[in-house]
Amino acid sequence: MRRFVRHEFARIVPSFLRFSTLARQYPGSMHGYHADPRPVFGAQARNRVLCRVSGPHGAARAEPRGMLPPVTDGSSKIERGGGDTFTRVYRSLRQSLVAGTASPGDQIVVTEVAKGLRVSPTPVREALARLVGEGLVEDRRRHGYFVPLLSWFDLLELYDLCEALILAALRDARDRGAPPAIDAAPMSDHARTPQSFGVQLTTLLSLSRNARLLAAGRLQVDCLSGAIRIDARLYGDSSDRIQLSEMVAAGNWRAALQYVRREFRRRRSRAESVAFAMAAAHRAKNRANIV
Repeated sequence: MRRFVRHEFARIVPSFLRFSTLARQYPGSMHGYHADPRPVFGAQARNRVLCRVSGPHGAARAEPRGMLPPVTDGSSKIERGGGDTFTRVYRSLRQSLVAGTASPGDQIVVTEVAKGLRVSPTPVREALARLVGEGLVEDRRRHGYFVPLLSWFDLLELYDLCEALILAALRDARDRGAPPAIDAAPMSDHARTPQSFGVQLTTLLSLSRNARLLAAGRLQVDCLSGAIRIDARLYGDSSDRIQLSEMVAAGNWRAALQYVRREFRRRRSRAESVAFAMAAAHRAKNRANIV
């Protein structure tokens, strides 16, 4: 019996003390006010300030400063601007990575990016965390964020995944029956650019109506953007975009599928030299910065 009493006493007393602490921090909580149920201690408890916010039926309730009241409609969240800033920073960073503003292996300094975009470092870190999850940025603990320096095996895996998604998009367009018309002008306009192969892959992905397949394919193409530039610098652009657009427009899906397999087979055979060239360029850049 004594053991049971001691057990119940040890279980109930901490809860009572916690409730007493909350009651002292939020004196209005016993009179119909709504208080934050999370316990706060130390300097955070001393610095927390309560503000009066009108609640339902005109009643007032207490809310800690810095915590927004519940969002009642979609416009309130947009007015606060949190999502807009994050989206703008995320898109800007992703476009810069795909465009090659930073070379593979370069470090991404949060403060410099925030200063360039005229935002606080918080949305920059959030955008970088999302890019890390997508594979476009590498997070090295206690060192910072870096542009991924892809190895030979990384390139082989990305080429295999990208090929599977492109073939799935072509099969999806073929199964629908009516081949969509592809404008060859965008492909020919990028015929001399280092990212022409990436533009071609994105155009093929757009043939599919599967939104998830399109998003996954574009992500893999963006991850390959650095390797595509190095490959074009070493070997030039051997792909024929005009011929491929004619195949798809004519509904010659078999020839288009064979073309995609042949092109990725060629890319895989050059993956080792492309990875070596990226690593050599990164080492040369580091030596130049040291000197």
